[in-house]
Amino acid sequence: MLWPQKGIDKPVIIEYWGLLRDDKTVADWVHKKRPRYLRRKEEKEMAYRESDLYYYVSLYPQEVVNLDTILKSKLEELL
Repeated sequence: MLWPQKGIDKPVIIEYWGLLRDDKTVADWVHKKRPRYLRRKEEKEMAYRESDLYYYVSLYPQEVVNLDTILKSKLEELL
């Protein structure tokens, strides 16, 4: 979580969806857990988006390569 600063007027929740990697090298347990993980992701995102108490930013594994650029871009969208 990022606290309000530099023009952002509410806390920012950043959720990293690390089990949603696209590569075929993920462990079997990841594939087994994925349906439950996706359901939980949907529930959390709905709750995050319905709240006016904070902003929400989601990050996916393919975005982490350029984390600084991606995060800066997503935070700028909030302003």
